[in-house]
Amino acid sequence: MKRAVTGILAVCLSVIWGGSASAAYLLIDDFNDMDAMSPLLMADGLTYATWQTNASGFTFYDVAGDGSNYAIHAGASYNELGLLGVDSFNSYQTSKRLAEADWPAGVTHFEFLVYNLGTAALTARNLAVTLAWQDSLLPALSAGKRKATVTVALPEIAAGGSTLVQIPLESFAVYSSTTGDLIGILGTPNNVMFGGITLANCGWTDVCYDDFAFTTVPEPTTMGLLGLGAFGLFFRRKK
Repeated sequence: MKRAVTGILAVCLSVIWGGSASAAYLLIDDFNDMDAMSPLLMADGLTYATWQTNASGFTFYDVAGDGSNYAIHAGASYNELGLLGVDSFNSYQTSKRLAEADWPAGVTHFEFLVYNLGTAALTARNLAVTLAWQDSLLPALSAGKRKATVTVALPEIAAGGSTLVQIPLESFAVYSSTTGDLIGILGTPNNVMFGGITLANCGWTDVCYDDFAFTTVPEPTTMGLLGLGAFGLFFRRKK
């Protein structure tokens, strides 16, 4: 019996600690090809989008110094960096969007890395993040466009360090300007045709960005309950 209970416990723990192995992940761009076009929005050979700024151009930064990992630097201070998609940082080009079938089930967050390239700690700053997508039930170029902005408070980042920013997709919600009713949330049914990104006022000279992606972030509460259940079963059987 002890072996059987131990086996059950091992299985439960593998669910807790190994569950994230099958997490959904959809890379938008890691910049390692040093190409201005996102490989995600080139996936079907038809849609495309390019990284741009609204002022001086961006550059690619060799993070490791050996050519193995590149990030994107937005250039001049207060630049807006965009994957267009969000055309001219105002309007939305629905011809540049992810096919609905390419969106993986289980995605919960939008994430990216922020590097501090400076020699001093990066003080806390606010970053406005805009994501654009198309409502597949409203295919007209204007009727179905969706765009939502979330302001992220970046923590202090040590010199040469980095931080991973993860934003729940439920934060990217669009409401009617007349009624206030919820229109759509990115990642929900009919709202998965991703089309672009804008980072506003992100062009600090000591900062660059990397690994834009959609991913699954497990809920700590669920994992904790599984753990308590596993240990509870073990001790009950032991008695």
